[in-house]
Amino acid sequence: MKFCPGCGKDIKEGVFCRDCRPMPNLNLRDTKIMVCTKCYKYNYRNKWKKFKSVELIIEEIFEKRLSGKIDQFSVKPHIPKFKFNPGVNAKIEVEIIRGNNSYLVPADICLTICDKCSKQQGDYFEGILQIKNINDLIRSFAENYFKKKEVYCCEKKEKKDIYQIKVNNKKELQNLGKKLVERFGGKLKISPHLHSYDSQKSKKIYRVNVFYEAFPFDVGEVIETDSKVIKITKLGRLVHGKNLKNDKSTSIDLKNKDYRKLQKYQTTVSKTYPNIEVLHPETYQSVKPQNKTKVKSGEKVKVVINEERIYLV
Repeated sequence: MKFCPGCGKDIKEGVFCRDCRPMPNLNLRDTKIMVCTKCYKYNYRNKWKKFKSVELIIEEIFEKRLSGKIDQFSVKPHIPKFKFNPGVNAKIEVEIIRGNNSYLVPADICLTICDKCSKQQGDYFEGILQIKNINDLIRSFAENYFKKKEVYCCEKKEKKDIYQIKVNNKKELQNLGKKLVERFGGKLKISPHLHSYDSQKSKKIYRVNVFYEAFPFDVGEVIETDSKVIKITKLGRLVHGKNLKNDKSTSIDLKNKDYRKLQKYQTTVSKTYPNIEVLHPETYQSVKPQNKTKVKSGEKVKVVINEERIYLV
């Protein structure tokens, strides 16, 4: 039976036991760990990832770098106190431990501000979103989308019926424009334009204008198109609703079509038997509406007028 010259333990093969076996030459290059002080992310293999503590960053990076080179090891970072401010470079040592052996590896923690956070300062923007005919639902949808995607809005303003936002991410800006059309219908125009030229990267810098025009009506309102009188129930690429002329559900694409919103009037049910009649909101004559619904005599109801015919809505 052989024994380990390091600790005297009996061994079956080799020169040293597992704990006393000398550390191999790891040939680790200088390690620089980039950390953003704004969003608490670190850069590893050109990707920014969230972290909870600097110690956990170091352990994760070195465990990945040493995997396959040595077995059964642990990582112990030795980190001096330093100010957590951009521009600070902290020199640290990382102890690689295996059994009774350890190996010290130098590393640098470089504090900075990542590209994404740097774009969220001042007046930097990559594109402008303009929304016409905006309502509270569309405004909330757009602002929540930017918040979820961590898109920085450097300026918001509303003038007349145009709502405008400047943002720092032209890709997500274009994605939002497409989602607005899918969710609410309407018209979309995306216009990229050359803004500047980056001589260091030999790259043209473009900004994007996204113009979205929502329909000038909302769910519950009534439009007339293609000889149909439609009460809107859902908006999207197709407009969904009920055709009041035949009381049937319908879907219609309003792209390149003429349509008009019908004004609603409040009036009173004048009688219900033998037929429903309401007071005409302009002539005050008792007239029969073109469609039927459950109403009571004297009840206040809303109607629209199309081609001198009245429809209950």
